Amino acid sequence: MTCDMNRVHDIQKLSDEEFVHIIEQKGTRYEQLLHPCKDYILPYMLGFNYFHYLGDVDKAVAYYKVASFDQDTPPAARTMPAIMRSTQGKHLISAQLWLDKAISLEQSAKGDSLIE
Repeated sequence: MTCDMNRVHDIQKLSDEEFVHIIEQKGTRYEQLLHPCKDYILPYMLGFNYFHYLGDVDKAVAYYKVASFDQDTPPAARTMPAIMRSTQGKHLISAQLWLDKAISLEQSAKGDSLIE
């Protein structure tokens, strides 16, 4: 299983807010970062292992972000960065990630935009 390490590094450098925006908007930047690995399983499992076995939340978040840029990734996996941030006691960041996701989903359902 191989990964394009340039894409992996670009994804891992995204702030949590940038990550949510890019994932939900599915624009040009999303297309540029799409499919950093041949399969989402490798980064997903790295995220799992970094969190559950090594206790490294930041690395876990970074790999869950990478896994999220595969169209076959289960939708729940894209929420893992928000869940992971909450385990660090970063409840405000986690809440903002959830809020950003909820707003984006609501806009998608309505076809609305915040820019008027």
